[in-house]
Amino acid sequence: MKTKTSQWFHVTILYNNPALGPTPSREMFAVEASGFAQAETLTRQLYGAFSDLTILSILPALYTDVTYSDSNACLTRTDWYLVVMESDNADNDIDTDVCFVWDYDYDSAEEMFRQKSAAYNFCLVQGRDFQHVLKTIREQMRDSVTDTTIRAVINTPLVDVILSNQCRL
Repeated sequence: MKTKTSQWFHVTILYNNPALGPTPSREMFAVEASGFAQAETLTRQLYGAFSDLTILSILPALYTDVTYSDSNACLTRTDWYLVVMESDNADNDIDTDVCFVWDYDYDSAEEMFRQKSAAYNFCLVQGRDFQHVLKTIREQMRDSVTDTTIRAVINTPLVDVILSNQCRL
């Protein structure tokens, strides 16, 4: 797994895809960009084939770190999880009793943590499932000198992550 630290935006689009039928598709992406204008430009460049593309929103992401597989072959089915961590606690173990998965209302969860963002650290992690994400975080935190507790692992509605060089992860 690799980690990319950068500025990220959540871009939500609406478009008609003839292959999927007459109902418009709504999708959300994480886009690495230096600002709102670049996030919009990258999105239009990658999805410009859909003439009826509408960008519904561009919002700054809570996280600056994205951890992803450097080999898509090892992850046959992947989702993107928002990991919420709290620093300066008593131990450096990840207590799975403290962790929870919140996969039914991402918008409400994100808003709740956004209001208290000063107290938490956030990162986006690619994974097959909850256990795979915990294993990835454990490996990353093994050599950490900061005491950290994971407060939540939230399955996001993100379809893809787009780097500023227009590569999809």
